[in-house]
This record gives sequence, C-alpha cells and structure tokens, in this order.
Amino acid sequence: MTDPEPGDAPASLDAIGDGLRDARPEHQDVPAALARARVAEALFGRRDPVRIGRYTIEAQVGAGGGGEVFVAHDPALSRRVAIKLLRAVGDRERLLREGQALARLSHPNVVPVYDAGTVDDRVYVVMELVEGDTLRAYCEVATRTVRDIVRAYRQAGEGLAAAHRAGFIHRDFKPDNAVIGRDGRVRVVDFGLARDGDEPEPQSDAVADAAGDTPPGTTQVRPGTPRYMAPEQARGGALTAAADQYAFCLSLREGVIARGPALPRWLDPILRRGLADAAGDRYPSMDALVAALGRDPAWRWRRRAVVAGALGLAAAAFVVGRTNRAAAPACDSGAAELVAAWSEEPAARVAAHLDALSPYARGAAAQVAGMFERYAGAWRAGHREACVAHRDGAQSTELFNHRVACLARARAALGTAVTVIASASAREIASVIAAVGELPDLERCGDPSTLLDSVAPPPPSIAAAVAEAGNELASLEVEVRAARPDVRPRIEAVVRRAAGLGYGPLRARALRLAGRAAIAVDQRAAAIPPFREATTLALTAGDWPLAVESFAIQLWAASTAGQDGAFAGLELVQSIAEGLPASARWVRALLDNCIGGAEQAAGHRDRARAAFERALALVRGVTGPAALELASIRSNLALVIDDPARSKALAQERIAIVEAGLGNQHPITLDARIAAAWLELDPRRARAGLEPACYLLSELHPDHGPDIRTCQSELGWLALERGDAAAARIAFGRVVAPAGADDTVAAVAIARAELDALDGRPAAAGPALDTALAALGSLAHPAWYVRLDAANALLARGALAVSAGRDAAARADLEAARDHLEAAIAVSPMVSSARRLAFARTSLVRSWRGAPLPAAARRDADAAIAWYREAGGYDDAIAELERARAR
Repeated sequence: MTDPEPGDAPASLDAIGDGLRDARPEHQDVPAALARARVAEALFGRRDPVRIGRYTIEAQVGAGGGGEVFVAHDPALSRRVAIKLLRAVGDRERLLREGQALARLSHPNVVPVYDAGTVDDRVYVVMELVEGDTLRAYCEVATRTVRDIVRAYRQAGEGLAAAHRAGFIHRDFKPDNAVIGRDGRVRVVDFGLARDGDEPEPQSDAVADAAGDTPPGTTQVRPGTPRYMAPEQARGGALTAAADQYAFCLSLREGVIARGPALPRWLDPILRRGLADAAGDRYPSMDALVAALGRDPAWRWRRRAVVAGALGLAAAAFVVGRTNRAAAPACDSGAAELVAAWSEEPAARVAAHLDALSPYARGAAAQVAGMFERYAGAWRAGHREACVAHRDGAQSTELFNHRVACLARARAALGTAVTVIASASAREIASVIAAVGELPDLERCGDPSTLLDSVAPPPPSIAAAVAEAGNELASLEVEVRAARPDVRPRIEAVVRRAAGLGYGPLRARALRLAGRAAIAVDQRAAAIPPFREATTLALTAGDWPLAVESFAIQLWAASTAGQDGAFAGLELVQSIAEGLPASARWVRALLDNCIGGAEQAAGHRDRARAAFERALALVRGVTGPAALELASIRSNLALVIDDPARSKALAQERIAIVEAGLGNQHPITLDARIAAAWLELDPRRARAGLEPACYLLSELHPDHGPDIRTCQSELGWLALERGDAAAARIAFGRVVAPAGADDTVAAVAIARAELDALDGRPAAAGPALDTALAALGSLAHPAWYVRLDAANALLARGALAVSAGRDAAARADLEAARDHLEAAIAVSPMVSSARRLAFARTSLVRSWRGAPLPAAARRDADAAIAWYREAGGYDDAIAELERARAR
C-alpha cells in the first residue's frame, strides 16, 4: 500500500467516517455496531450511539446460546441497566409476553425486570444491573465456609420460591445464574427462558436453541443447560417447579464439594432428596427445601447452648418437649392468626384504595402487595418454625414464649401497616410505603441472642398489660415511620401507662418511640428529653441495644440542633455497643452514623469520615429492614471523602438498596438519584441526572416541597451558569410555584430574586433575600449546611447589586458567599458546592466590569479556571475569565 499524499488524508478519513456511520447494522448485530462505533471513536474522537429501543448500549458483557447481554444507559431514568437480547426468533410474541410478566415479579432475591420489548424480529429484556460475583465465583473463594455457601444459596432459593409462587419456572438455574451483589444480597438472574408453569412447552428448534450455554444451532429436547437438567427435563417430560429444585441442589452440591471431598452429614440427605430422579420424591416445594436448609444442626446446637447458658434449662426443655409431644398442636395455625392482618379481604381493600388514590399509588400497588405478601409469608413460616421447634423439644418453653411475643408484635405492626395504607391520603402514601419496608425484622424473632436479653421480665401481675402495651407500641411505630401527624399524643398515653405499671423497660421503649416521633416531624430539640430518659431507663434495665439506639439519635439531634454537651457519655455508650451481639450490628452502625453526623455538624471532617467508615463496614453485614433504614450511610460518607469515583460508587449502592426496597419512583429513591447527580463534575451529566428525578418528584410527589425546591434550585443554578435564561426561569418558577411558598425559606427567596432579576426587576427581590438571610440566624459559626444556604442567598443578592450598578456592595456579598462556600467545602466537599464556588469567583471577576483585576480577583480567576478545566463543559466561562485575567 502506498502512502497517501498529505492533502488526501482528511478526505480519506471523512470517507471512512461516512462509511462507518452509514453501515448501521440491524439490531440483531449489535456487537458489530459497537465495534464500528469504537473504530469511529478511535479515528475521529466521536462515537455515534448504538441503541436498543430507548436504551444506549455501552458495552457487551456476555453471550451464549440464549442471546447477548449488554450494559446500557436508560436516559429516561438516568440509570445503567443490563439488557438481554434474546437470540430466539420463533415464538416472539410468547417471549415478549413472558418478559412483560416477569416485570411484575418483585422479590429481593430475583433480579428486577424493568422493561421488555422487540426490535426487528428479536425480543429484549431490560433488567437491573447487578455488580458482583456469580455464586460459582463466590463459592470458589478459599475462605468461604460451608455455612457461607448454604446461606447464599438459601437466598437464591427464596428467589426461586417466589418465582414458583408467581407461576414461573426458571428452567435453567445454575451457579452462573445467581449473582451476589456488593450489598450481600443474592439475585437469581436470566429468567429469559422461564415460563408460566401452566403454559405448554414450545416444540420449535429455534426456541430450543435459545437455551443457556448451548451453542447456537444445537437442538435440545428441552431448553436449559444439560449439566444441571433434571431427569424429566432431559427426557422431554412435563416440567414442574421440581426441575428448578433439582438444578438448585446440584449447584449447591458442587459449591460445597469444592470446599472438601464430602458433604456435611446434615446436608447430604437434604440434597439427596432434592436430587431424586422422580420429581414426586423431591421436596413438595422450594419453600420446604429452603426451610430444610435452615436447619443446620450446628446452628441449632448453638441456640440450645444459648438457652442453657441463660436459663440452665436445656435438659428440662428436652423432657417437657418429649412429654408434651402427643398433645402438641399441628403447628398450622399461623395462617388463621394472620387473617385479620393480611389475607384476601385486606389485600383487596388495599388494592382498591391505591388504585383510586394517585398515579404514584397505582404504579406502586403491585409492589406494595408483594411487600405485604412476602412479610406475611415469612411470618407464617417463622410461626410454624417456632411451634415445631418447641413441639420437638428443640426449644424451651421460655424461649418459645419470647418468640411468640416477638411474632405477636410483628403481627400487630403488619395489621397497622395494612390499615394505615388502606386509609392513607395521596400526601401520606410514600411515607407509608417506606414504613412497610421497615416493618419489624422477623429474623430477630428467631434469634436467641436477641430474644434472651438481660432485661428482667415483668411481674406476672402486670405481664399481660405489658404485652398489650408492647403490641400497641409496635403498631404506633408503623405510624411514626409513616409520619402520621396524630401519633404523638397516643405515644404519650402509653408512656403514662408504662409509668403507672412501674415497669422501666416498657417506659424506655415508649420514650424511645416518643423521641423518634419528634424526629419524624423534624423537631430535634423536642426529641432530646425523651431520648435522654429512654437511655437512662434502658441502661438501668440492661436493655443495651435500646440504650445505644436512644443515645445515638439523641447525640445526632442535639449536635445538629446546636446544643452544647451533645457528646457527653459517648465513651461509655461506645464501650457498651462494642459488646453487643452480631444480631445488634445494626445499632452499632446507627451509633457510628450518628457520631459521623454530629462530628460533621461540628465541622470535624476527619472524625466524621472515620465514623462513617466504621458505620459502612458494619452496615454491610446488616440485612432486613435496618439495611434500608441505614442505606443513607453511603451518601453520608460520599459527602466527606475526596475520592470522586468512590463517592459515585457509594451513591449507586444506596440507589440499588432503596430501589430494591421501595421501587424506582419512591421519593427516597428519587432523592438518592438526586444526591448522586450532585456528585457529577461535568455540568451536563449533573443536569442529565437531575432532570428526570426532579420531574418525577414534581409530578408524582407534589407534596414533597423541600425536596422539589432543592432539586429545581440546583437546575436553576446550572442554567444560570450556562447562560440559559429560559431554563433558569422554568426551574426557579417551579421553586416558587406551590401556593403559600414561604419567603423566609432561603430557596424560595433566592428563586424569587432570580426571577425578578431575569425579568428586569432587581429592586423587587432585595427584601425577600434580606428576610431569608435574617431567618438563618447568626452566621458567626454556622454549620456547613447553613453556610450553603447563606452562600446561595448572598450570591443572589450580589448578582442583584451588580445589575443595579452597586459594585462595592456586590463584591461584599460575593466575597462573603465565597468564604462561606470555602468553609462548607472544608467540611463536606460536595461537587455542587465546588461548582457554586467557581460561580462565585466568576461573579466577583465580572463585578470589576472591564477594569484591571486586583490581586485577589486574579486569584479568584485562576482558581475558577482551574476548576472549570477539571470539570469540563465550561469553555465560554474559561474564555471570559482568561480575557479578564489578561487585562
């Protein structure tokens, strides 16, 4: 090949580029399209998007007989997703119906399906993007114990059981089709071959070729991976959920044997039954198999040892269990006991109410029903397990009574949650759904270390009254978490009843709930006295977890309310927390999270970071509702570290947790997405992250005024920075739109001022800004978040002064805004604050109106230029500052 003449190169490159752009493949050749896009990017520095439906494809991450798997970006919801483009071309309508049906299957251990559609003659399924290891890779780690492996597979079993209850059979379960995420949760994936259990099997070879790892063109009797096929599947017989059970047991057996040549004696018969040749000889359901795997004898003996050590009654329990076995109940009364709380009638009532309530409520109805059904199922299983353990002598009467009381409190909470959600207003519904996600942790009802605490039981004469009050507190807790406005007087009534009974532990629990009720309506100062008294009573009674929890929230409330002496007693409480059992890991994480918030409010960034790091390490081992409540630890840590990549990863972790628990349109999920957008350096990416979340928040949750104002204010500032007056008007207009918007709120006053300035009325805006600044109080030593509000108000007032020609007054406000921002960033280095600081410095330079810059203004210009270059997307601002710098 001869070298081209210098003048020919551009034309040749243009021709190549035109060819690459014109050679757009059909959708079934997405990998080829990605390859062409990479070539174009390497040659020309630009990359044309490759799309499936509305989704922009980023990379291919897998391929098999079933199709290709891609990582993609969803521009509508600003999130990364996984897309499986199914290879099968036959029976497209069935595959599409199946994908759409799977989108309605909601369970923590099943990867969520967000969407399904068709492109050309192929079906695609859009799923959650889970970052983690397959169970195969997880089991290959040398430090894994058999118990670790069984625990992980039990989660996968829960996911399969949920699918079976919904009428689906996976048909290709294997260690590669279950992923354990960074949050420790296992999700079963690749239901792309699953089918409703009542639907006949297709006979086309094309669909058979879509199976798992089967090479394209290979015809099987049944879809699936041959190594893990149940005998009836391999023979072409009728498929039932028992086929998944076989594949599951074979996968678990492989994972355990990788740790050693033989199975543990307790596990071998369980897996043998699950691997029986005849489907009818296996367990009656996946639920039964999962329950069997939960009966690890080593764990049961540890429970008995705890009972014996605490009560000295191990032998007596055995005798009582044996002698009463003949007269023991059949242990099937759990369903009847739960009818009033959750059954067909209350389920229908909830569904009808949500359907008539609001667009958000209608969209969340299926998820809410799934949350209730899973909780009710777990309650029934826990009730039966407790009964069987007591009947068979594996559990003492004392421990059984504790367990039944714990389940009774949980049942009361469930019944209250159903009642509250069936009567909630559109304004309340999001808070109520969050309360459902935080119902009492049923795992604690089966944990002896939690049940057999050091708290002395009430005297027999008041035991019934104490139990009744305890159930009432469990119900009131739901209402507190649902932010019900009338709950506090009823809690106070229980506090008085507890005082009358003279049983300190009950009064401590009631006071702790009174404190939480005050926090729920952001009355931090009012929360401190009940928390302080609850801490003292709990310490006296030996209720260590409650003491630590009450102290932790009291510490946070006092420090963020600006009260002195908030840290008094911390060293003692920390030592108590260190001695708590693993079951109370969540309360240790809560303590460190509250310490971090208190240190951050005091301006101690390094101490805050250390506390949040401790909290994060602890919360990674927390499961159940506490994991959802403590998901914000990740956002808190992201605000005080200097590693942008890690901050973004932490933000994405939080999004994954709250979205799995509450759905993708819940305000807490949207808040997590907004917080993630604040971490984006590039203003275009920040705007792209904010806009869909802000829109959904405004459309679906118009009552969330403060969150809407915060989000729209940030969009307004981004518009001002890029000189887009129209977009700024829209964003600031949405800040002030709600009727009765309070001008003493900084965001409202600033938005009004910016709208007046944009409309040429700068004089009208000044008084509102003065009022907002006065409402912030003394700015001598404010907390970092108060400094941010002050800086925004001062920036707006400075801009008004510039437009009025009062340059000296403008510079005084802008310099004060700059100083507040620098101080806030020293405590919490948020990208949005750094962006605002660059804007303040740019505004200061502009205030010199073409005159030569003094030394201080030159330093501001240099600092702003450096930040803009790092962020990208600020070419016009850089050019303006460089011209000013050259004067």
